[in-house]
Parts: sequence; C-alpha cells; structure tokens
Amino acid sequence: MSNKPFVKVSRRGKTLLPELVAARGPLAMTVTGDGSYNTLFGRNWYLYWHKKRGLILLQEQGAELVEISPGQAFPILPKNARHITLNFDQSARHIFAWEHENQITVRQWDVATGAYIFRGPFVGVDPVLMMDATISQHIPGSDLVLFYLSVDRRSLCYRIQNELYAIEHVLHAFESPVYLDQVTVETYRYQVLLGTGQVRESELSFSSELYPVFVSESALSGSVLLQDGLYLPAVTLAAGTEALSGSVLLQDGLYLPAVQAHSQSEPNLSGSVLLRDGLYQSAVQAHSQSEPNLSGSVLLRDSLYALAVIRQGVSESVLSASVTLLDGSYSL
Repeated sequence: MSNKPFVKVSRRGKTLLPELVAARGPLAMTVTGDGSYNTLFGRNWYLYWHKKRGLILLQEQGAELVEISPGQAFPILPKNARHITLNFDQSARHIFAWEHENQITVRQWDVATGAYIFRGPFVGVDPVLMMDATISQHIPGSDLVLFYLSVDRRSLCYRIQNELYAIEHVLHAFESPVYLDQVTVETYRYQVLLGTGQVRESELSFSSELYPVFVSESALSGSVLLQDGLYLPAVTLAAGTEALSGSVLLQDGLYLPAVQAHSQSEPNLSGSVLLRDGLYQSAVQAHSQSEPNLSGSVLLRDSLYALAVIRQGVSESVLSASVTLLDGSYSL
C-alpha cells in the first residue's frame, strides 16, 4: 500500500508549500438567500490540488468534507503553477487565483455574462485572496482583495475586484525578500503572514489599521454631559416612523442650520412638528437667548437626517431623554 500524499507540493524557497487553502463561504454555492453574513460566509470551504485529479473544491458539513462541483470546471493548471488561493464573493460564487512563471491569473464570476471569466495575467508572485466582509461581518460595500508580492519579493501589493483587478496598489516595502503565506482575519483588522523561505524560518507579519465598526441597533438612555469642543455631524437613515420626545435646554452659542426644506408657507413650530416630503429652507441662526426651552416631539419620516449642532461653545450642558439608534453607520 502506498502512503504517498495526494496533495501537490510546490517549492517555497528552501522549504515546501502544500497546495491546499481554506476560506469562509456560503451555506450553498450560488444561493444568496437572505443576504446575511451567515448565509454568505457561514461555512468553511477548501480548495486543493490533487496530483491526478487537479483542483478539487470541498465544503465542511458537520464532521465531514464534501466535494462540491464548482459549477464551471476548473482549468487544468500547468505543472509548474503554484500558490493557489480561494475565496467567495457576495453572489455566493467562488473566486480563485494562481501563479505561473511570475504571473498571476484570477478567475471570478461575471454577472454580465453569467459565467466565470479570467482577469490577468499580471506580474507578481504568491497570490492570496481575502474577502474583507469577513473582517467586520458587514456585507454592503465589501470587496475581494488580492494580495501578492512583487517579483523581487520586496513589495507587498494588492488589487481589488471592484476595480476588476486592473490597478496595482503597493502596501508595504521590505528590506529583504519574503514569501507571502496567508492573510488571517482578526477583530476588525487583517494580518498578512510572511516568512523568509529558509529552513530555519523567520516569521514576519503586517497588520492593517482598524476597519470601521458598523452599529445595527442599540439604545442610549439617561443623560449625556457635553464638554467644550468640536462635534462632527452624524448621519443616519430613518427606517420607519420614530418619535423623539423630551426636552432640550439650549445654551448661548452659535447653532448651524437644522432642517433644510419646507414646502408649506406657514409651518407650525410649537408643540408637535410633522415633517413631510418637500423642500425646506435653512431654519437656524445664531442663538443669543440665555435659556430657551424647546420641548415637544418630532415625528420623523423615512429619509436621511443630519444632526444639527456642530459646535457648542459651553462648558457643560445636559441632554436627558432616551435616543434609539437606527440601522446605519456612525462616525465619532
């Protein structure tokens, strides 16, 4: 009986590289379902290069690895190709890339043609694909990133699928040649893992800056003590009819325009204000009274709202009531 391994092995400097990679992918190929993160990236997938059968795609199902058809047959790679890499996009389709003679080629799903197409080849070595939705678990605006090294192995570069992999971006420069092994996902950042390709390996790493934190829904209740300083505007999308009620005590200072547009000639600003679709003119103004009290409630309609107060030049004031945050992205 032969115990020879069936996974192809490539050279990696003075060491070896098994041609087997893993990625997070959909519960079922081509099925986007509800579009949630779990549906699109809730399973472990693997791609390996079988010495006799070529590229094979596997999905982890419980304790088993099940072979899955790629939908469109994988190409037969040249024997001296190396460094295969796998990932998935928002359409629940796989993307893979490989290196051949210092050239990198990507195969991706093309919505316009309804088929897999090839991007490249372009100059580079050690390709690694990463879907950045796996960093923040936020699907909108996410993209596939192809990391790789320059041929002299001294520059870490990347291309993105949104640009059709056509533009090269240089991310980092190294003093001596390195080998790109993998890209791991951490809490709101990724880490690029590299090595020197020597028998006595020296491991290297390159970490990204923090990705934005997306807030779905939370409640803030009680009071907030504002300090002197500059406050940036925050924008959110009102996803339904929400009521903001309570009392706000304004201090002396300059306030920037609040609501922009009104199609009625005589709006009523006392008590309760019902905003309707239409054009609103700038409402606000410099405020010089000492303690005006604005109380009542505002019924918000579906639309995009920007906070009114940008800067408040007072030592402290108290905003009390309860504010429910709506779905959206917030910047501090």
